[in-house]
Amino acid sequence: MNTGKILEMALHVETLAERIYFELSELFPEAKSLFERLMCEESRHADIITINMGFLAVDALPPEFAINMMPLIEDTLAIGALLEKKIERKDITLAEALQLTIAMEETGAEAYFQKVLRGESTDNALNYVKQFYQDSMHHAELLKRFKDSLGPNRPEGQPIVEETISKLNCWEFKDCGRQPGGMHERDLGRCPVTEEKRLDGVHHGVTAGRACWVVAGTLCEGEMAGTFAQEIKKCEACDFYRKVCNEECSSFRSSAELLSKINE
Repeated sequence: MNTGKILEMALHVETLAERIYFELSELFPEAKSLFERLMCEESRHADIITINMGFLAVDALPPEFAINMMPLIEDTLAIGALLEKKIERKDITLAEALQLTIAMEETGAEAYFQKVLRGESTDNALNYVKQFYQDSMHHAELLKRFKDSLGPNRPEGQPIVEETISKLNCWEFKDCGRQPGGMHERDLGRCPVTEEKRLDGVHHGVTAGRACWVVAGTLCEGEMAGTFAQEIKKCEACDFYRKVCNEECSSFRSSAELLSKINE
């Protein structure tokens, strides 16, 4: 079993999960926001695998790697296949759907963890696999919280209030210390992101804390950014930008829209 084959199966897992979450979002309107959010993240995983097939696949693959990972991938696919059958027949409750998706995410996370443990990859590829592992565990936790919110007396079809998940501002995620009162406010100066009140509340952030990529003159990764046009390409490759994009999903606001708010 070579790495290319494993990547093909991992891609199958991600696209299957994306399809399942879409179908569940249609079947259970009361949990639509949760399932749509997970659908977006699975779609992103599939895109990453597809785009990076070349460098994620390496020729040398220790036999024990496939021995440990393949059964877990197969188990994940089996859970997904069971879910699809039940969805197709509409023979599934929301509680059962949540339980099965939790199992699917946890088994998939364990498969990715086999690669994380061994570190048998390029640095970039390993970072992606770690990200997939962490995302899968986070998905399972979100699904568990949602499942726990189901009460025995909840009317069928009643929307479930999703537990508010802390959404970090850029200075919290990056730990730059340039926010008011931050450890680097004096020596590096206060970041203009923290003072851009016209973007307050965008993506549930404070000031421009979750729209920092449209603010000129920021200091990120130790480099002073210039105009929006100069920095946007770097920002679109930033892990925080991708995090906000994934968390907001269909509610993510375009850079053009955000710039228009600044220029009002």
